[in-house]
Amino acid sequence: MTQFKKYDEFVNEISHSMISGNSGRTVPNLDHKKYELKKDVKDAKIGDFVGVILPKGTIITNLPGGVFANHLSLKQKYSNNSKKWNNEYGISIKRTPETLQSIEDNSTVLESIEINESSKFPEEIEGNDQILFKKEWEKMNGGKLAAKYNLYYKGYDIDFGGRIFGSVAELERFMKDYILSNNLYNKYKYMPEKPIKESVVNEGKYDFMSGLSIQFNGTNYSISSVKDDLVNVKDSKNNEKTFRLSAIVAQNPGVDVKPRMPRPSAWNKGMKSDAYSKSEYQKILKDAIKDAGGSEYAHDMAQSMIYDPGIRARIEKDYPMLRNINQMIQRLQWDLEMY
Repeated sequence: MTQFKKYDEFVNEISHSMISGNSGRTVPNLDHKKYELKKDVKDAKIGDFVGVILPKGTIITNLPGGVFANHLSLKQKYSNNSKKWNNEYGISIKRTPETLQSIEDNSTVLESIEINESSKFPEEIEGNDQILFKKEWEKMNGGKLAAKYNLYYKGYDIDFGGRIFGSVAELERFMKDYILSNNLYNKYKYMPEKPIKESVVNEGKYDFMSGLSIQFNGTNYSISSVKDDLVNVKDSKNNEKTFRLSAIVAQNPGVDVKPRMPRPSAWNKGMKSDAYSKSEYQKILKDAIKDAGGSEYAHDMAQSMIYDPGIRARIEKDYPMLRNINQMIQRLQWDLEMY
């Protein structure tokens, strides 16, 4: 019987990288640099040996040249062959999807892949013919940093769907050769420039994490910023590093969960039937936001406060064009968010 995977099973699957050329083949990858197995991994392959068991406690190291396993029992078996055994990393194992998936599922991440400053993608950069490359997202893919860019000319998206680059060098090579076609130039030459709409994907989602103290791989850090799935941190000497968010959360559970503000109390105290003055109206809204600790619940507050006759009368007086209660709630929400 065919078995279908659930969504969360796909989320945790290992990533793959495309092999250069046009073969369309991919190779599986681990997403971190070093792991420690918490359970045995069975049916691994080492050289001509099949059905190898990687025991609990094995240190897995993910290097550009391959994946290595280091454990005393493996050393006892393979150290006789000096060409195969490495004293620092152990023995190379074959990167089969099944083995790598089992490593991901049954291990603890000891070391994430650090991102050097020189390999970071710019937020935006201008290429030939005033074409603007604006980054939409940046994330790890198979242990390597990748980024997607949208291309704009005079504020118009000229390459629907954008382009994904596996390195800054790849981006730079593409920019060097990419020029505006005659068709695109003729299409937009008489059109006015317009502002580029900002991407709102995860925008500000993790802002609350800035300034938090965490521990990662035994070192204390302070979080500087979080964007997409990358966390920028500083150690006690102000040395900057970047790690994957998933790796940070694995060692600091709950650090990515935003604390919820307490809901505001009822707003119908001291209601009056006639309209509040403008100064009274502004003070009520300002105090309400202050008591709530912010505008996070502005919509909920507006849904409650609209039933204060004095507030409703004020809105009806200032905005006679509003035709129903939903429009008045929306107006009240906007007014609340001003504070």
